[in-house]
Amino acid sequence: MSDSLDFDPVQAIQNEDAWVSVIQKMDEAYADLVHSQVEVEEKNVELEEAKSFSDSIQSAMNDVLVVCDNDGIIEGVNRALTELVGESESALIGRSILTLIAPELHDKVQGFYERLRAQPLRDYELELQGKSGNVPLSVNCTA
Repeated sequence: MSDSLDFDPVQAIQNEDAWVSVIQKMDEAYADLVHSQVEVEEKNVELEEAKSFSDSIQSAMNDVLVVCDNDGIIEGVNRALTELVGESESALIGRSILTLIAPELHDKVQGFYERLRAQPLRDYELELQGKSGNVPLSVNCTA
């Protein structure tokens, strides 16, 4: 018999042990992935619940709420604002906040963003263009 066909039981056991070790490592990695996936799904449920809670508070608020980016582009609004201006949330998102402020006050708010970056604004008097005319508001903002 040739040497290449010789069966080496020690080598066979080492090869088998190596495969068993690889399979065990794969099982461990899979278990870790499953555990991580479960954690991610649990966190997603928690986030959805928190968002739902936040949304319910915002929709029940009687105060106007507008969320803008640093350039004054509207990113979110609540029901009180949509009712005040007579426009849907989707129509307002992406627009400049200036489109809601009475035109005669645009000069007053030109330095608004610079002041806001320096410190929060408290009780800043503005008028929004409501569906039934201008509506005076006391505005509080933080950057």
